[in-house]
Amino acid sequence: MGIQVPEANAIESRALALDEMGKIVVRSVDGYTDAGEKAIVVQNEVRSIQEIFSQDVTLLIVPKSDQNFRVARLDGPLDAVAFRAHKDILAARDGMIERPKGILARIKASMTGWAVKEQEERERKRREAQAEADRLAKIENDRKAKEAEAAAREAKRDGDKVLAAALKAEAEQIKAAPVVAAPVHVESKRPVLAGVAMRQQKTGEVTDPVATVRYLAEHPEMIPAAIQFRAAWVASIAKSGLPVPGIAVSVKTIAAVGCRQRESDDQNGGHLPDME
Repeated sequence: MGIQVPEANAIESRALALDEMGKIVVRSVDGYTDAGEKAIVVQNEVRSIQEIFSQDVTLLIVPKSDQNFRVARLDGPLDAVAFRAHKDILAARDGMIERPKGILARIKASMTGWAVKEQEERERKRREAQAEADRLAKIENDRKAKEAEAAAREAKRDGDKVLAAALKAEAEQIKAAPVVAAPVHVESKRPVLAGVAMRQQKTGEVTDPVATVRYLAEHPEMIPAAIQFRAAWVASIAKSGLPVPGIAVSVKTIAAVGCRQRESDDQNGGHLPDME
């Protein structure tokens, strides 16, 4: 039958312009912002094509003899004709949407690559800063312990055995206490872009069935869900973050375009959140 879409030429023209957008390589904050804006444009194009094929239509079947009003040639049983029409419509839609979707995928891949590197660099700086903060905290802790020890010795010289014992115990307590500095946070360089976010997709795989079965034996309340849903249960465990023995979790970071602002990872301090 073949389906003719009035907007086909305009869509093709816009696709040529979008091709250039798909060549972007993100190397900086400005590049990330530019890519995000381009991704929104391409996503809107995808949606506009989808909307064309979601419009309400009226199929008019007219007699073959009426050459002036015949809009399509329909030969054969109605169910077969309808099936062919459905295939043609989907083929037309998929053909038009394939190109902008490919462009969008390239832009998102470039954004994701830069975002992951930015987070890795930020995490490296955070670890270094945390190590330095912990070192300084230990120095301060040792200073307090030495002060208490010195005060204990002085109290002992003064003949105050009770105070000396208390100060010595305080010094031992200070030295035995774990030294942990306040958590260090490094701000993200990644800009907040409306409708654009980074997400983490978590998937689970049973790598040690024996360990998983033993865990379920210790947590019988989970057995019905594990038996009924199987793969879906493993996936839910991965997303929940619950450490179940024998289940390996893989994390993939992807760019999400067209999401609601509340889904933005940047509202989570710049860290990539756990999202579906």
